[in-house]
Amino acid sequence: MYTTSDRPPGHNQLFNLYVILGIAVLGVLVTSIWDFGGLIQNEQTRYRTGPHGGNYKLLTAVSLIFQGKMTGLLAIAFGAVSLVYLRKTHPSSLSTTDLYMRRNMWLMGFGLINAVIFLWPHDLIFPFALTAILIFPFWRMSPKNLLIAAFVAMLIFTGKNYWDHADSKRDFKKFLAVQTIEKRISKDSATRAKLDSLWVLKTGAVKKPTDTANKKTPKLLNDSLAKAAKNDTLTKKQKSEKSNWENLVKGMKYDSSAQKDENKSMHSRYAKMFSFLLGRTQFQQASWVYKTGIWEISAFMLLGMALLGSGFFDRKWKMS
Repeated sequence: MYTTSDRPPGHNQLFNLYVILGIAVLGVLVTSIWDFGGLIQNEQTRYRTGPHGGNYKLLTAVSLIFQGKMTGLLAIAFGAVSLVYLRKTHPSSLSTTDLYMRRNMWLMGFGLINAVIFLWPHDLIFPFALTAILIFPFWRMSPKNLLIAAFVAMLIFTGKNYWDHADSKRDFKKFLAVQTIEKRISKDSATRAKLDSLWVLKTGAVKKPTDTANKKTPKLLNDSLAKAAKNDTLTKKQKSEKSNWENLVKGMKYDSSAQKDENKSMHSRYAKMFSFLLGRTQFQQASWVYKTGIWEISAFMLLGMALLGSGFFDRKWKMS
């Protein structure tokens, strides 16, 4: 047993980091456990858009307290631990840089195994290890410059999210424009069909609207309607603009049939579960990571490095 003065250098720093890591891991578990239990995005949408009962309140509370925050806290601790690792002397013939890169490459491998083989699309080990490699050149920076780098990364992440928002607004405006065209087409088609019908009556093709003896009438009318339908249709581009927004809205609504398919797939054999989750895994571990995830995670990791360098985890900040 040793006293506070006998503790090795950096003891408080590592102890505080481990406490933060433990809190962050437990917090991530809270937000992940509903995915373990099958409460995927579609099912969450049902609770958010349906009657606001106990499930809605619980889901909202967990989202407000834990969602995103625990991942950020974990990234801060991961960045600080990475800096501790780089500053530490290791009993190996390999350089610290080499060891650091190998360590993170092994973590990337474990992350991919966890995501692909063990079927956990939301694995964080791969994106964390990848980001740790990418921010390696920053580790010698001063805490102030690390803080600036973290701010820039977060600014880029925010800008990318706003870009997506702007794209959605643009798609909605295009959808409204197509709706206006559809209404005009419908009106024009009805008017043209009516005029063509009157022309048929006027030319004597039929004496009365109820006259069915003349066999030419149905054909003439059908040809007129077919011509109107052919001339008054949306272009391929307009149909695409309409479907883009409709698909986006559809993805934000609860789909009971999709839920049944989800439950059926997740209670099937490994091969079917693998096939079912592969698209989600590819999105989470590739599309999301390279589009926005790297910027979000790197911002928190650089912040963790800045806090470590400034003595935050050693409790050297003065409370005044």
